Amino acid sequence: MITTFDPAVFAGRLEASLDRPAMLPVTPGLPLGTHFHAIRHNYIELAQRVCEGLETWERSERNLIAPWHLLMTPIEMAVWEEIRNHGLPFWPQYPAGRYFLDFACPVACVGIECDGLEFHDKAKDAVRDAALARLGWTIYRVPGWQCVRQLDDVDADVSTDEWDQHLAQRSRHTVHGVLDLIAAIHWPDRPVTVGGRA
Repeated sequence: MITTFDPAVFAGRLEASLDRPAMLPVTPGLPLGTHFHAIRHNYIELAQRVCEGLETWERSERNLIAPWHLLMTPIEMAVWEEIRNHGLPFWPQYPAGRYFLDFACPVACVGIECDGLEFHDKAKDAVRDAALARLGWTIYRVPGWQCVRQLDDVDADVSTDEWDQHLAQRSRHTVHGVLDLIAAIHWPDRPVTVGGRA
């Protein structure tokens, strides 16, 4: 369907976006409650813009919500880098019910939790996952060691088939492989990547 530019519609959308309260600043050093309140507020603001057709979950800039590079742990940064390399539609620190998911796709209701040993208790995580499942979420938990593990380099003299086979086997034990699996389940039409190649 081809649509034409309608200046009145454009002006109305622009005016509606200007009437909204601004996104709240999220900076390192905020008290934890203030930090998460601002992130939730900003996601609600973005969701309203999506409902009005001013933004989309797939195309909007993730840094509209917060400066993630300043707020993420090293484990989260490693996963975030792989998510962006895969081109998957996840958002960091997404509010779902009373919880915040490390990464989530609000359209597909799929979440990824990065489980560093220091901050996770299996019994509490099971209760949390059950509550999120009742809200329609599918949660994938990735151990911290797997979040930061990288694919090994392979000798440049190996054939393409050997390269792909080696990387496919090694990637199962990395966040890269986990993301390939999640993509295959929830976005089956998306090309699978092997070692950064589609």
